Amino acid sequence: MSQRPKLQLIVRPPPRCVRCGEVISSGTYGIIFQDRQDPQAVIKGSIKATDPRADRCPELFQHEYAMSMVVQELVHLYMALYGAARHIPLETASPRDGFMEAGHCYYVMDKLVPLENADSLIELLPGTKENRRARGMRSQTRWDQLGAEGTAKLLEREFGISMPKWAAAMGYLHGFCNSAGIMLNDVEFCVARKADAGHPTVFLIDFDKVSLGDPSRIHPDEGKKSMFPHLYAEYEAEYHRGRKFVWQEGQLESLLRGAREACTTGGIGDSSSCTLAMGTRPARAS
Repeated sequence: MSQRPKLQLIVRPPPRCVRCGEVISSGTYGIIFQDRQDPQAVIKGSIKATDPRADRCPELFQHEYAMSMVVQELVHLYMALYGAARHIPLETASPRDGFMEAGHCYYVMDKLVPLENADSLIELLPGTKENRRARGMRSQTRWDQLGAEGTAKLLEREFGISMPKWAAAMGYLHGFCNSAGIMLNDVEFCVARKADAGHPTVFLIDFDKVSLGDPSRIHPDEGKKSMFPHLYAEYEAEYHRGRKFVWQEGQLESLLRGAREACTTGGIGDSSSCTLAMGTRPARAS
């Protein structure tokens, strides 16, 4: 009896935009191109076409863009409140300059490159034990994924930060985000530098699974994920401290409104689609 041929999944990339260069990597719903106009930037394009009835970007693509705006605002405030004084090298790799072309959505981002004398981007996974080497889905980009031991060595070498100090900083960050109703689901912490010869930094990337909800319904165990060093006592203590952050009247609403405006002016959605992507406004944290 003859065997049936195996089905092969064929991923059809979006048409290249005018300024889209070579494909750098691709994932489930987006493809990253080199920017022809700016060698220090990349362009992410949606595989799925826009909704022809509403001239709107695909929901997941729009959601990632909107959530990146929210997280960017939170990280800016986190750095002002906590991170900068402790010399925590944290930044978001957020999109900018969104546009629609040929029935697909695109946005521009800073291009991240490996540290000097390294051939791979580095992802921090201090909630796991082992280090490993990986390659992104259908990607030319190699990654070194570091567990707790590898993370500790890198932080000390590149930033002069001890693992307990990093654990405390990540605990406060996660608790602080949870106080705003933001769950950092499957975000990645990437150690890299910008292609414009920027200094080494830890970048938050990938916001497609970030969610926004009622802060009172987020369980503390939500924070026990591979990208957070949750086994450290310093993480636990600072998580609860960040979680107790008291938002002033109108402060959280203002932050979310600013994120919505940034999303709207980004060029890939109107106010209604940005509001839809962000979900309903969470209750104010007490």
